[in-house]
Amino acid sequence: MPDESRRQFALEELIPLFATLERIGSPCVLMGGQAACHWSRFFLSTEPALGELAALEPFLSKDVDFQGSRKAVIALACALGKQAEVPDFRHAFGNLMAGKIIFDHPEGPVSVEVLRKVPGLAEGDLLRLSVVVRLRNHSIRVLNPVAMLMAKSWNVVNITKEGRHDAEQLFAMVICVRAFFRLLLSKGAEDKARLRGALKFIEQALRFTELPAGRKTAEKCGVDWSQILPHNFIAASTRTEVPRLREKRLPGWLAHVARYRRAIPASETHQRMLAILARHAEPLCVDSAFRNPRSALP
Repeated sequence: MPDESRRQFALEELIPLFATLERIGSPCVLMGGQAACHWSRFFLSTEPALGELAALEPFLSKDVDFQGSRKAVIALACALGKQAEVPDFRHAFGNLMAGKIIFDHPEGPVSVEVLRKVPGLAEGDLLRLSVVVRLRNHSIRVLNPVAMLMAKSWNVVNITKEGRHDAEQLFAMVICVRAFFRLLLSKGAEDKARLRGALKFIEQALRFTELPAGRKTAEKCGVDWSQILPHNFIAASTRTEVPRLREKRLPGWLAHVARYRRAIPASETHQRMLAILARHAEPLCVDSAFRNPRSALP
């Protein structure tokens, strides 16, 4: 079936697939477009910018991508009564693909791909950067917004195949990461352990954006990394650890990412999405002189 004619699915439409995965012990982690769509819809009610992005690019995906092993994809295929397409041992070396299944949905076939690792993420980070969510009484392990931001950045820089929506999903993840950090910091207001966990996630995101991968992503699609932080919450917080982040870490970080030469995308849709992000950006919680004078958009 030609790719352009394939139907796009919301996560809730794929409940039978996730129910089967849960029944065999959930050996896979949801990643890719469906994971991005999950977080975009999760934060939709609190982030008006996501509603504006959805008007340009609905939160749907044609495929389902998981991280998992060859054994996991074979087990899932057996549970679905399908035959898994797996690389033989001669071709498995250096191949990210653990296997592929075609899931028969009443509205059309869905390609289910299982990758052995998530490009852009270290294998040791996978468990820490994923979370179990509930979807209509079923549990699904999903990459968290920080992991999705890193994975989508890798895709934007390294994959040039037409018809993909990595840049659009990356823009949505910028908003979702900000909302995710705000949620974690608010939960950590009275819980020191949770606050430490939130600050670790924030530091990992900051470090990622400082790496060549972060710079290349900005240069490729024009993303403004300063927008991943809940500046209003950070500015208002009086917890000792948060002002320390604001005063010690963020000035240098903002100065660093401000030097990136952010692209003006050729796509009009991407330009409109960046404009939406800029319009909903929070005032920086430190000196606004760190705003990049060479940014893609005013």
